[in-house]
Amino acid sequence: MDIKCNACQAVLVAPDSLVGKSGKCPKCGVVLQISDKTAAPVKKKEALPTIPQIEYARSLGIDVPPNVSRRELSALIGSAVDKRDEERLRKLNELQDRESKASEDMRAEILAEIDEEDCRLSEADPGGMAQELGRRGLAALVVTFDARYINLEKAGCVPFKIAFSENMTEQDVRKAFIVLGAIAQGLVPG
Repeated sequence: MDIKCNACQAVLVAPDSLVGKSGKCPKCGVVLQISDKTAAPVKKKEALPTIPQIEYARSLGIDVPPNVSRRELSALIGSAVDKRDEERLRKLNELQDRESKASEDMRAEILAEIDEEDCRLSEADPGGMAQELGRRGLAALVVTFDARYINLEKAGCVPFKIAFSENMTEQDVRKAFIVLGAIAQGLVPG
């Protein structure tokens, strides 16, 4: 066992069989009573960090102190990694928030365009409706009836109005009415 001299503080090695006996300190000559109480606390020398561990610590921005033990440096590395990971997570969350905001803004912009187009169409009179459909590349023929006359016995007496897009000629309108008439009579499937 290791014992410590109370006079000169020298740490001495003594066999366990000397417990309860006395002896002289070889350094200063003081007589020592050898007991469990005079045993010096044994300090294990801690392992030094490895070169790869030091390099990794420095790559994380740690200023490696001199005489740091492997265990202490591991604790510093653990703290630095936790801090780095928290920062990365914060940045990822910020990026996700920005992407969500950009996506929401783009969606709102597209919906506004659609709403604007649909409003032009739904709020238009028959002529405006035909022209808007024509701007969308459709050949449009809009026929409107006065609802008060729909239930008349004589179909020929129902008043109606026609509007067609600028990309249709009068000849196209006549052909469209022939097709509509054939559909109405069941001659052509609708």
